[in-house]
Amino acid sequence: MMKINFFFIKIYLTFFLLLLFSHALKSQKLIPHFSTPGFEVMLAERVLEKYICDTNVIVLLNGSESLEYSVKGVTNQYSETIYQISISGYSRDKMFRVWTLLHEMGHVIDMVNGDLCENPKYWLGERITEYIPYNDRPWEKSAEMWAYILWVDIVGEIMKENIEEK
Repeated sequence: MMKINFFFIKIYLTFFLLLLFSHALKSQKLIPHFSTPGFEVMLAERVLEKYICDTNVIVLLNGSESLEYSVKGVTNQYSETIYQISISGYSRDKMFRVWTLLHEMGHVIDMVNGDLCENPKYWLGERITEYIPYNDRPWEKSAEMWAYILWVDIVGEIMKENIEEK
């Protein structure tokens, strides 16, 4: 019994070390929750590689967060280099989930570029002190623009790769 448990511990440790080593080779780090769909992880990695040049950026990605029903995704900034993206676990439509992820990645891009700061809230160097309706928030408009750009670029690139493989 002890030999079997030790065998599984060795396999787990080997896998963990390989995972750490593979992340060390990349410039940015994405740490996904185990329940995040693989396609979403791949998309987030591609966005990080192509659009975020800061090699110290770490993004925590949770694709099955228990958010309020009307909230599809949230991005939090913990420091200048650590961000968390949470996508609602209630959301089942794959294309809508991808759009939400790209929207949230847009927030990360804006934060890394210094256009958006969370605590306190700043947009393009101006402090946001009053309530602004969601659809009028310039950082949300920017995230929607990023989602469109990333959809055309990253998702289009993946579709092109899949067509070329066939």
